[in-house]
Amino acid sequence: MKTVKNEYGISIKVCCASCVFKALDNGGLRICTNGRGHVKRTDSCDGWMMKRGLENAGKGGGKVKKGDYLRFNHEQRQREMQLFFDGKIKDKELSNNAQLRTKYEKLHGDIYAL
Repeated sequence: MKTVKNEYGISIKVCCASCVFKALDNGGLRICTNGRGHVKRTDSCDGWMMKRGLENAGKGGGKVKKGDYLRFNHEQRQREMQLFFDGKIKDKELSNNAQLRTKYEKLHGDIYAL
């Protein structure tokens, strides 16, 4: 499989998975928004363009969130969505990221591992 290096020297595989045109259809299948229809993750074409997030890979300066925080956030979101679908809360009562971060920090401290 062909690879290219981004501005920071990180090798990126040239395939659908790393392409800016990759999307998911309603059924969760990979689709090319550049006109190729349903594709496999390893497919590539002449229209490939690197995802923006991969352009910054290797740049540095990022922070790593604790696995416990990510699990906490995921569990809270699932719990709220179930309450929402059961009609027990309204969409305006769903927590945003800042609220979940604050709640976690009060209970467990900093959300970052590094």
